[in-house]
Amino acid sequence: ERMRLLLLQRWHQISRQTVFRLYSDICQHRLSVWHREIDRRQQTEPFHETESIELTFSDGTRVEGLSGRTTPMQAARDCSLLGTDKAVIALVDNILWDLNKPLKHSCQLKLLSLTDSILSRKVFWHSSAHILGWAMEQLFSSHGNVELCDGPALEDGGFYYDVYISGNTISEHELEHLTRTANDIITASHPFEQLPLTKTVAQDMFKHNRFKLNFISDIPDGVEVTAYKCGDFIDLCKGPHIPHTGLIKALEMHTVAGVEASVEKRKLLLQRVYGMSTASRNEMTQWKRSRSEAQKRDHRLIGRSQQLYMTHLDSPGSVFLLPHGMRIINSLRDLLQHHYRSFGYQEVVTPLIFSRKLWETSGHWEHYADNMFTVGHHGGHLHHAGGQEYGLKPMNCPAHCLIYQQQQRSYRELPLRLAEFSPLHRNEISGALSGLTRVRQFHQDDAHIFCTREQLRNEIKSCLQFVEKIYKAFGINLLCA
Repeated sequence: ERMRLLLLQRWHQISRQTVFRLYSDICQHRLSVWHREIDRRQQTEPFHETESIELTFSDGTRVEGLSGRTTPMQAARDCSLLGTDKAVIALVDNILWDLNKPLKHSCQLKLLSLTDSILSRKVFWHSSAHILGWAMEQLFSSHGNVELCDGPALEDGGFYYDVYISGNTISEHELEHLTRTANDIITASHPFEQLPLTKTVAQDMFKHNRFKLNFISDIPDGVEVTAYKCGDFIDLCKGPHIPHTGLIKALEMHTVAGVEASVEKRKLLLQRVYGMSTASRNEMTQWKRSRSEAQKRDHRLIGRSQQLYMTHLDSPGSVFLLPHGMRIINSLRDLLQHHYRSFGYQEVVTPLIFSRKLWETSGHWEHYADNMFTVGHHGGHLHHAGGQEYGLKPMNCPAHCLIYQQQQRSYRELPLRLAEFSPLHRNEISGALSGLTRVRQFHQDDAHIFCTREQLRNEIKSCLQFVEKIYKAFGINLLCA
């Protein structure tokens, strides 16, 4: 038995070394394509004589520059612009632009710090996602083949990166290792460098990553593809990015969840790692404190402590409403039904299950079938369903359309406002399920309005007033742009 364990341990060690060498080969391949493309451009692209351009900053300051050479950062330093040291991105004729990317023509120019705009903060967080991607490649390459998918900034702050690790998962404990690895990366102040690529070169550079190849295939032929290099890490990205990793002073990877993605007609379970980055350690301390306070108000903790609802492994993603929770639900429903009447909505109840034919007509079967619960498809019970396939409804839209078309309608009946509380079912992957925020069975306050074009503006206005009225009842301010 001891010999068997030793052999097994040695096999795992050899396997991990093999996978790590594979990752090293992939990394070197991307770098070789990068440098080869730079050499090719220098040797084959025609020399363009520089032209004098005029750059006008937002405060009215003007400075002369050279097309194809002068960068926003150089221009700002040439005129000793205040706040240059705090800039993370430039706005060139209202388009986000890398601080170290040469300008092409005369333009209006503004440097943005993190406090100036949500746009600059999202660039900061997106650059942080690249560091997370690099850290995941470094840390998990011994676990299996690492394929990065997508890593955007989040509207509410922070970022995430989706990764596939040969079917393996990332534990909460490994988030600490990721955080340490990412913080080691930022201390080296690696610059972010952009390189335009043809579609063919991009496909060669990322030939080992199915997700990147999928993204590249969606780019129209003839459209330029861009990649960014940070240290030895290269990623497919439109940009822009901050000048270097040293602007990020603290990184924290705090959550991991499972998400599903399709590639090469296969469904794969990816790991989504969430993170936060700040421009100072003090900001990170404040963010951790705020997050800790928010966690105390986590609805999952409150639901359990106040006995509002429960979940069970025998029905994952579905909620058992307990007596205390049901009292709250009934009160909410009474409030909504009262306003249904005042805003002219009529309540209906429609079936939970419909034929495949209807879902094909609505487009759900083509675009959403993988997220639907079906009967007579995988279970082999077509004889019980009369030889047809059926799907549990994930939304009410087709059902309300059936109600509308079941009889001749007069314009005098419009607008017709139909509302419904019936349960809906969506086949979310198990790794994405979370409390009441991501479930497989739920009720929603749902409605559809059938009206004429002339009535459309008033109906939108009335609908927003309805929503605002409900929100205000709970102290939430609704802002409509």
